[in-house]
This record gives sequence, structure tokens and C-alpha cells, in this order.
Amino acid sequence: MRIVHVEIADEGERRELAEEMTAAIDEEYAEVLERLPSFFAELEMESGRGRAVFAEVEESEADLEWFRSWAARIEARDYFGAPLGERVRAELDRAATALAAFEAAALAGEDVGGSA
Repeated sequence: MRIVHVEIADEGERRELAEEMTAAIDEEYAEVLERLPSFFAELEMESGRGRAVFAEVEESEADLEWFRSWAARIEARDYFGAPLGERVRAELDRAATALAAFEAAALAGEDVGGSA
């Protein structure tokens, strides 16, 4: 890996470059936000079917980890604090909370029914 240090003397040019880079990162964050609703929909669908079981919990944990990894790779290149970054982090927190509730439902199902 190579690291290149660039110094831009013109403040306007520096600001323009930062805006371009931020816009590109925001596009990537927007894609994460566009796909995250499918995670929530899957949890809702499985809950509605009464399928809050550990196989589904594990699958959803893997999905959430994939989203977190994807966001982390974007964040590693987010040098200027793109506006959508905070929203992605908030949605990932919300996803973790939803998954915890789904997992609790799976535990409750196993406690009551022996095996869900």
C-alpha cells in the first residue's frame, strides 16, 4: 500500500476536492441505507411467520455483520465526515436493537415450547 500526501495551496480547490470526496462517500453510504430496509423486512417477515428461531437469528447476525463491515470499509475512507455516515451508524444501531428483540423472541419460543 502506498500513501500519497497531497498539499493543495488553493483553499477553494481544497474545498472543492473535499466536497467531491464527501459526495462520493455519501453515495456509498446511501447504498447501505437503501439496502438496510431489507434487513428489517426480513426480521418482520420471520417474526410474523412465528419463525424467530436460532437458525434465523444466526442468519440475521451474519447479515448485520456484513452491513457493519461494509459501513466500516466506507468509513475508513470518509476523511471529511460525510453527512450520511451518522445516519448509517444510527440505522446499524437500530438494526442491532431489532435483532436483539428477534433473538429474545427466539429464546422465549424455546423456553415456552421446548424447541422453536
